[in-house]
Amino acid sequence: MKSEFSNFFSPLQHGVSTEVGTDLLLHHIQILLEANSDWIALKTDAKNAFTSIHRSHLPQQVMKSFHILTNHVMQMYSGFCSLVFLQYNVPVILSSKEGIHQGDPLGPVLFSLGIQQTLVDLQSNFQAVRVLAYLDDVFLVGPAKHVLDAFSTLQPEFFKIGLEIQEAKCEIYCSHDKEDTSSEYTIHVSSEGIMILGTPIGKREYVARACSTIAEKMNDLCRQLVDLDNVQASMLLLRYCHTTRLNHLARGTSPETLEQAATIHDKQTKSMFSRLLGNVNISGNMWNQAICCQQDQEDLV
Repeated sequence: MKSEFSNFFSPLQHGVSTEVGTDLLLHHIQILLEANSDWIALKTDAKNAFTSIHRSHLPQQVMKSFHILTNHVMQMYSGFCSLVFLQYNVPVILSSKEGIHQGDPLGPVLFSLGIQQTLVDLQSNFQAVRVLAYLDDVFLVGPAKHVLDAFSTLQPEFFKIGLEIQEAKCEIYCSHDKEDTSSEYTIHVSSEGIMILGTPIGKREYVARACSTIAEKMNDLCRQLVDLDNVQASMLLLRYCHTTRLNHLARGTSPETLEQAATIHDKQTKSMFSRLLGNVNISGNMWNQAICCQQDQEDLV
């Protein structure tokens, strides 16, 4: 049902059946802000969104939009289920009555379906604002007054379906004068930039600094990889957990802005590669060969 999901959720929801949805959403926001210097971007945060959305709300939305899934969803979500865990080796049972089941392959679809009509109505009522979402991460981009008005509408509508927006964890990026973003809300306002789905956007200095900080934090992972007693596992983690982090940043950040972070990352990678091979002195040809092998594997994937 990928094509059906894609047609239904586009263009507001980027987290379901959307190729490189994070990149599309990020670049969409970047382009809007670059083209409209007086606009702001507001990032919302809902508390425990997936486990809080009203379960009774889901079958109604499924029957209305994807009737073929009704029987499955009614079986999974019409009642409650028991969650069992051990506490001091004693089984404890909790009754789960709200939210998406953890591990449900349809979880992202059902959650997105649960908030879709709210997003559609919000976009229809505030046409000066661009409403964009990646699953439970909802972004409002546009003129400050219109964005704040849309936010004040979104809060109670989300609350009706069990979602509580945490103002203290919401953020606003405003590259111009902050005065027109002041309101009764306790939302942090930054004139430097904010993080969008793990990638910084904003002024060049902020983006470069944030990317370098992310790269430096990967030192913790590198130190833990050395402690593993399985070199092959360490190599795989180095390739698929360490390298991919910078690749994600590179898809949304200009090369010149990412240069310092890339230098830090390359030094980390080369050092870790050497240590995992027994502190071998890696020559230029050896390093080039390692890079080529890495690229070949990514192309195959």
